[in-house]
Amino acid sequence: MYKYGTRTKSRKELGGVEYVEMEFFPNGRLPVEKTVIETMMYVLRPERAGRTSINKSLASRMLAYVLIEHWNFCNIYTITVRKIHFTLLTK
Repeated sequence: MYKYGTRTKSRKELGGVEYVEMEFFPNGRLPVEKTVIETMMYVLRPERAGRTSINKSLASRMLAYVLIEHWNFCNIYTITVRKIHFTLLTK
């Protein structure tokens, strides 16, 4: 765990890529796969997301809805929630 400002953020390294948990998608940019995984890391930590326990399936479904809303805001054609949900679960 490393300190950034007043909060600590979880860091993971997989395949030479470093992932640092992130609470929100960046403003003005479309999220890429790395950003989505970092946001998923944040949602799966109960002390961060404000829930006692959350499983991967529920987290990926929540994130799918947030992604679709973000894409609609940016006027991007979206894919279905089911496709996003299964893609997140396979990562």
